Amino acid sequence: MDEYIAVFDSGIGGLTVLAACMRQLPEEKFLYFGDNGRAPYGGQTAEEICRFTSEGFARLAAYPLKGAVIACNTATAAAAAAIRARYPFPVVGLEPAVRPALASCAGKVLVLATRATLASARFAALARGKEDRILPREPAGLVGAIEANALVPERIGLAHYLPAEDCGAVVLGCTHYVFLRREISAFYGVPAFDGNEGAARRLASLLGEKGSLGHSAAQTNKCSKNWKKSAKKRVIFLGEAKNTNKCVYFARFLT
Repeated sequence: MDEYIAVFDSGIGGLTVLAACMRQLPEEKFLYFGDNGRAPYGGQTAEEICRFTSEGFARLAAYPLKGAVIACNTATAAAAAAIRARYPFPVVGLEPAVRPALASCAGKVLVLATRATLASARFAALARGKEDRILPREPAGLVGAIEANALVPERIGLAHYLPAEDCGAVVLGCTHYVFLRREISAFYGVPAFDGNEGAARRLASLLGEKGSLGHSAAQTNKCSKNWKKSAKKRVIFLGEAKNTNKCVYFARFLT
C-alpha cells in the first residue's frame, strides 16, 4: 500500500512548500489539502485555527501517512503541538526564518506575517533578545490578494500592502508571500528569507531517521523536465478547493 506525505495549508500558500518538499523527496507521494474556503487564518483566534487545522488533518489521516507538513506559519504557531500529540508520524511546521535573516545583515530585519503569527508565543521566542532589530509588520489584505490573483500576480499592487521600511533583510513569515518572493525582495532592495526549504530538509531528515524513506533524499534539479513530468503523478489534491489548488500548482510550478 502506498504511503503519503501530507501537506496542509490554509489555502494556496502551502503550494510553495509542496514544491520544496517534492524537490527534496523526488520519489515520495504527496497529499495536499488547502482550506481555501476559510483562508486567511491570520485573522482568526488561536482556538479557531486549532480547530480548522485539526479538521484538515482528520481528512488527511484517512490515508496512510508517513509524515506531514503544516505549511502555514499561522497554523504551526497555533496548532503544531496538538497535531504532533495526536498523530504518530513526524509533523514538521513552518516558522518565520528570523534567525538566518538576522545572521545575514547587521541592520533591521523586517518580518512580514499575519497578525496571529506575530502575536504567537513561538514568534515571541524567535524574537527574544533581538527585539531591537526586528520590525514585525502585518501587510493586511495581502494574503487575500494572493489567493485571488495567484495566476496573475502582476495584478497585485504591492505598494498598497507593504509597509515602507528601511531594512537589511525581509522575512516572508507567511507561505502565501513566497509566491511574490522576487517582487517583495525587489520592493525593499534586500534579500528575502522564508522557511520552505528548511522545512523540506527537516522532513527528509526525520523520515530518514525513522527509516521511512523509499530512497536517499537527493536534491533534484528544480528545472528538470523529468521532475516536472513525474510530479504530476505524485500528488493528490484534496478538499473543496482541490481543483483550484491543482490548477495553480501546475501553472506556477510545473510550466
